[in-house]
Amino acid sequence: LHYDDSLGHLPNGSVPDSVAIALYNASDHLPVLAKFIFQGGTQPSAEPTLQASNVGFNTVMSGSMGVTWTNGNGAYRIVVARAGGPVSFTPTDGQSYPANSNFALATDLGSGNKAVFSGSGNSIAVTGLASNTTYHFAVYEFNGSGGTENYLTTFPATNSQATLSVTYYSQGNLPPDILSSWNSERGGSGSPPANFTSGVPFVVQGGDSMTTTSTWSISGSGSALQIESGGTLTANHAITLASTAMFQIANGGTYIHNNTGVPASTVFQGVESFAGSSNVEIRGWVGSSTAIPIISGAWGNLKITYSPATAWNNLGNITSIQGSFTIDNNSTSGFRFVGNAPLTLTVEGDVNIVSGLLQISNAGSNPNTFTLNLGGSFNQTGGTFEPNVNTSSTLTINFKGSGKSFTKSAGTLVDNQIDWVVDSAASLTLMNGLTIGSSRSLTINGTITCGANAISGAGAVTVSSGAILDIGSVDGINSGTTLGNIRVSGSRTFDAGANYTLHGTAAQVMGNGFPATVNALSIINSNGVTLSGGVAVNGSLMLVDGALSIASNTLTLNGDT
Repeated sequence: LHYDDSLGHLPNGSVPDSVAIALYNASDHLPVLAKFIFQGGTQPSAEPTLQASNVGFNTVMSGSMGVTWTNGNGAYRIVVARAGGPVSFTPTDGQSYPANSNFALATDLGSGNKAVFSGSGNSIAVTGLASNTTYHFAVYEFNGSGGTENYLTTFPATNSQATLSVTYYSQGNLPPDILSSWNSERGGSGSPPANFTSGVPFVVQGGDSMTTTSTWSISGSGSALQIESGGTLTANHAITLASTAMFQIANGGTYIHNNTGVPASTVFQGVESFAGSSNVEIRGWVGSSTAIPIISGAWGNLKITYSPATAWNNLGNITSIQGSFTIDNNSTSGFRFVGNAPLTLTVEGDVNIVSGLLQISNAGSNPNTFTLNLGGSFNQTGGTFEPNVNTSSTLTINFKGSGKSFTKSAGTLVDNQIDWVVDSAASLTLMNGLTIGSSRSLTINGTITCGANAISGAGAVTVSSGAILDIGSVDGINSGTTLGNIRVSGSRTFDAGANYTLHGTAAQVMGNGFPATVNALSIINSNGVTLSGGVAVNGSLMLVDGALSIASNTLTLNGDT
């Protein structure tokens, strides 16, 4: 290569983006070491090495079905569907394919192959399908986007499933146990079913409220009962489903159980699929000696209005509620989640105690520990919450959600059985005072906003490192039990790594019980805050609104201001 030779541009992507070393040494040239760096071009992402697997199906109807799979090791996957025959499409590296979960509207990629999903998930509800038709699916793993896609095209995960021959839809506020209440077309232009035993789905449409006038049985392979959003089904008589039937309630759909049929061998003996915002109300029941059965998945919103004659032990069968739990049954006989056994209960929504007696367990003579992981708010506007019949048993309530609240405006709360925890990622606002029972505790790992409400009782309070205590009392934190936001007579532990906010509407003092060392201190009070003693701030001091008066005290700033 002559020193004055010129080198033309090579096409982008014609060589890898690497360094080329060339050495040319001839008698009429000086030795030259040339370093070429080729830039530009789009290089594909790394190809996954493990395909998805275990393609399965659920909620199969005449015009839709759910498709699930186990992800491989790609960042994404594309799901291709085809009616009537195996998928014959193979994706090409560097290409993006638009996906639409409505098969009828999805782009034809050739020979009837259509992409119904492209993303990072592991399930899709496919709609727009024809009845009585077999659909084939293939799942390809890939990495990259925007032209860098690299697909693993060998041995994709595959499976097929036929839609049902017909689906029947409710035709208004009619009895579901009457054949003429159903039609093969949503608008009623089709035909009613000949029977309820042919293995087909029945769908309660949104806006329809159906109430049984007699017992009702749905049977046959492929049978299903679905309640759409805004639809309501009230079972004043036993509804019996086949053991393989799907009982599905969509978000906003409602099922009201109000009969004395044995639920484990009637409506809850099939396969349940309740969405997170679905609603089930237990208004009538076979009796308090029969527990609510274990269902296939988790409950959505669960409401208890059935009033048992004696204590109702549910044997630990309810462990996961995606929505809220409400008791409003005006009963003095306890609704119990479990008997004499430990239990961990997860409620992702609120716990609402309106009336009645709610107990976690009876626990017998053997003390046990119980945990309620609460993603929502705690609201007691009446009734009694007595966690355990055995007073030596304890319940830990873990607040897990952000922007939640504690309300106890009426009713009885037996506080000497409860340890309260505010999780590190949680934030809780007190709408009323919170009492910590003797030998019990409140541990604040996240954020708690007190307002003017007091945390009182004979128990203990711990404010952990990283926690935030938002103080609204004009008296701040007082060392006694009658003033300020913290009034417990038990131990008080304020970690030096905790954070504090003075957040009042009237002038505040920090109080003679305020910790001597804090991490961060924030002032949000247009009427001002006054120190009551020496305070060292190791982190930041933030004057968001209002002034901080030191008076004759010492304020030590060891960090940022």
